Amino acid sequence: MSRSSFMKLCDMMKDVMSPAPDDVAVRPAIPLEMRVAIAVYRLGSCGEYRLIANQFGVHKSTVMKFVRMFCQGMVTQVAHLLIKVPSLEEALVIAQRFEARYHIPQIIGFWSASCKVPGSAHDATVLRHSDLFKKSHLLPKHVRHIGGMPVNFFLLGDPAYPLMEWLMKGYPHTTGITPQEESFNFYLSSARTSVEIAFGRLKARWRVLLKRSDFHYTFTPLVVVTCCALHNFCEREEEILHSTWMAEATSLQTSTPQPASRPYPPSRSTDEAVRRTLTEYMASNFPLRRQCECPTYTTYSVWVFGIFAGFLPVKFYLSNQRTEGVAENDDVEVVR
Repeated sequence: MSRSSFMKLCDMMKDVMSPAPDDVAVRPAIPLEMRVAIAVYRLGSCGEYRLIANQFGVHKSTVMKFVRMFCQGMVTQVAHLLIKVPSLEEALVIAQRFEARYHIPQIIGFWSASCKVPGSAHDATVLRHSDLFKKSHLLPKHVRHIGGMPVNFFLLGDPAYPLMEWLMKGYPHTTGITPQEESFNFYLSSARTSVEIAFGRLKARWRVLLKRSDFHYTFTPLVVVTCCALHNFCEREEEILHSTWMAEATSLQTSTPQPASRPYPPSRSTDEAVRRTLTEYMASNFPLRRQCECPTYTTYSVWVFGIFAGFLPVKFYLSNQRTEGVAENDDVEVVR
C-alpha cells in the first residue's frame, strides 16, 4: 500500500483508533499510524502475534487489541462506504462493461458482505440468510426488452444457487443439453471469471484468508468483512498487486480443501423464461460455443453474493468452490 493510500486509510479510521486525549500513562500513547499499520500488517501477512509484536516493538496483547479495534471500527464505521449498493448510474456502467466484454446484457455487480453461517453450509442456505436475499428488491432497476420479454438487471451465480429473476445461472450439464444451452453456459462461465479474478486478488493481498483462522469464531466474520472492504479500498486507489503475491496465494490455497457445492433443484417457470430468452438472444447474435474437456480446477474463495464489476465484490464466506468454466485464454471450440 502506498503512503498516500495508507494516510487516507488512517484518516478514515481516526475516529475509532486515535489515542484518547485524556489517556494518562507512563509511556506516550501509540500513534494512530502505528496502530493502523499493526492491524494492516496482521491481515496482510497472517503472521503470528508474537512475530508482529517483535516487528513493531510492542507486546502481543497490544497487537491483538489493535487488530480487534481496527476490524470492529472498519465494520461499524467504514465498510458501508466501501461495500454498498451501486446506484442506477453505476449499474448501467457495469452492465455496459460486461456486455461489451462477454456479450450478455443486463449483468450488474452488487456489493454486499454476509458472514452469518459456517462455510460447510450449502450455498443456497448462505444466500437465504444474507441481506442481499432479504433486500433483493433494492437492486437497481432498469428494464430492457429482449426478444419481446422485459429483462431487468441480474446477478450471476453458479449451479448451487437457485435460478431467480435477479439471479442467473447456467443450465445443468446433462446429456440432453442443447448446443444453444451449452453455448449460453460458456458465455456465462466466461463472465463469472471476473468473480474468480476478484477473489484471487482479495486473498493475495489479505493472506489472513489463506490460512486456518486462529480468531474466535465470533470475531472471524468481522475479519472477513474488513478484508473485503480493504480490498475495495485498494482497488479504488489503484494499488499495485504484484504477480508474485498471486502466485504464492495460488500455491497456498491448495492446502485447504473445501466441501464441494451441490446443484440447486429446478426453479420456477417465470425465472426459466428469462434464462430461455437470454439463451435465444445469445444463440441468434453470437457464435455457438462449447467448453472443451478441460480439467476442473479448484479455487479458494470468500463467499460473495452477486458478481464483481471487474474488481468490486459482493458475496462472502471462507470456502473453496469448484469451477467448471474456462479462463479467457483457454482454447474453445466454435460450433458451426
